[in-house]
Amino acid sequence: MQIIDSQNKLDNFILNLRSESVIGLDTEFVRERTYWPDLCLIQIATKNDEFIVDIKSKLNFDSLWEIIQDPKIVKLIHSCKQDIEAIYYLSGKVVTPIFDTQMAAMFCGFTDSISYAQLVKEILEIDLDKDLQYSDWSERPLNKKKCEYAINDVKYLRTIYLHLQKKLSASEKKNWVYEEMKILS
Repeated sequence: MQIIDSQNKLDNFILNLRSESVIGLDTEFVRERTYWPDLCLIQIATKNDEFIVDIKSKLNFDSLWEIIQDPKIVKLIHSCKQDIEAIYYLSGKVVTPIFDTQMAAMFCGFTDSISYAQLVKEILEIDLDKDLQYSDWSERPLNKKKCEYAINDVKYLRTIYLHLQKKLSASEKKNWVYEEMKILS
């Protein structure tokens, strides 16, 4: 796990992200004290690594927003509406293309509104600790426990995506799922 909290780290990170075709993405934000979500972290998982982008580090995130909109990189997000809202409120950019694992899971026969933790448990037989879900993500410095929690929210998205893709390929619902994903963007 790497924390992106300097412009140099961010620039190198973006260079590497440009070669990816699929990334896991999640956000942590605070909403209790504000009308709009106050974006604090963006977690990104690639095939080989996980990253936390510290949005509170006051960097120039223009290159990150380009990645968020890059049509060649699929963004895997579980239950994406609040994440895309938080990103849009800060950046004015719409995340695209999206593959929402919660929505795809529903088309694959899992329960409606299945949580990420439940999906990880059912597919991978891994129990996720969700105790820090409602933490104050604006607090700095970031502690190790919060970082591990945040990374777990993206760590398994690729494996879940591949599992759901396999199930969808065997189903006639695959086109329906992709139509719904276009609507989300």
